[in-house]
Amino acid sequence: MNEDLEIDENAYDMFFSPLTPWPCLSFDFILPNSSCYFSEKSKKETNSELVNNIPLKYPIDICCVGGTQANKSELNNIYVIKWSNLNKLKNCETENSSDDSEYDDEEENDISLNEHDNMEKKKKVKNEFLDEKSNIICKSIKHEYGCINKIKVSKKINSLVAAWCEDSNVYIYELSDEIKNLDDRGYNEEIEKKPLHVFEKHSKEGFSLDWNNIYAAKLLTGDNDGNLYLWLPHNSDKWNYEYWDFKKYADNKINKKYSIEDIEWCKKGNGLGNVFCICSSDKSIRILDIRNLNNNNNTNINIENAHENDVNVISWNENSEFLLASGGDDNLIKIWDIRNTRNSVAQLNFHKQPITSVCWDSKDTYVLLASSLDNSITIWDLSVESEALEYSHSKYPDQLLFEHLNQNFITEAKFHPYFSGVVVSTSCDNFNIFKPCNI
Repeated sequence: MNEDLEIDENAYDMFFSPLTPWPCLSFDFILPNSSCYFSEKSKKETNSELVNNIPLKYPIDICCVGGTQANKSELNNIYVIKWSNLNKLKNCETENSSDDSEYDDEEENDISLNEHDNMEKKKKVKNEFLDEKSNIICKSIKHEYGCINKIKVSKKINSLVAAWCEDSNVYIYELSDEIKNLDDRGYNEEIEKKPLHVFEKHSKEGFSLDWNNIYAAKLLTGDNDGNLYLWLPHNSDKWNYEYWDFKKYADNKINKKYSIEDIEWCKKGNGLGNVFCICSSDKSIRILDIRNLNNNNNTNINIENAHENDVNVISWNENSEFLLASGGDDNLIKIWDIRNTRNSVAQLNFHKQPITSVCWDSKDTYVLLASSLDNSITIWDLSVESEALEYSHSKYPDQLLFEHLNQNFITEAKFHPYFSGVVVSTSCDNFNIFKPCNI
């Protein structure tokens, strides 16, 4: 689909479409303790509960890393990006202003002239604020080894970045200087920097990796041959590795090699830091525990034939330890309760092409977004009960909150963990940063 896609700005509180020199088909957020979000004073005062309840007050700044897909290997880069002064669309502010003016007319007799003047001054300042343009700062680190399939930031050390490369290696970068310089050196820079560590044991390239939520620098990586490695940090720049062959856990009678499509550590519950989920091109989803992977009597959860074709992506719910979402080449999004995996508890049949990402809203247990190769991003409210949840025959199921159409070949879309309702997506065209008016 190469059609021109245009948005209706009336449906958005915020929308930006920033470009990068090369497309990034994978990105991840840089989160606090980063100066991107907090001043030095507020960082000292910030605790985890406060961070998770940051009010959405415009304008906002968003920081991320992205891995490029250049037309020549030596032209690839890792981008450290800060989008700043992201503000509401003017049409949203105009509507709010008109409501305010009606209120002003009704109450005009009850307020003094000075109060009225103060309100007008505030509106003027607000309008001037809206007129300020958004800004982008990009620190570009040369990565001449090839295109980047997947990139992720460590959840415990926000300057530690892992990049899965098309040359079958995983590269670790330490980017604390680049993150700091987003504020200290507010301009674009091209930087040459060697990786902190290069892992060369994978037999093929891959797309699956995830940093542990609890243990700093612990990492899982999986490749297209079904090889799975657990990285255990040895010191600041070295790791020990444990190897697991996916065929051992798969029902593989013909010894066929299946790719590990996605990996994610669980985000809540008793298994935090030890339990993880993988999905595969053998149509399966498997939940494993690193504490008993070498035990023949382990209690792994295996969901065979979870989808009709390859299972591309998975996402653990951050608020409910038992909820898991998956998306497949069969165009379906499925919701699983891992306490009973005989059948999915919900199935969303709306997209027309394979699902490329799924992501739960950390602020709302039942809100989920998905992206698809049909060039759309959908946001769902699973708390709405309706028959439309199962194979809907209507064009727009009751659970569908929002559909975003503005990019081609969308590969990743994510809710921002701290700014409620804000979504960032990437594609072969550009990034999109948006907030629907109804989320």
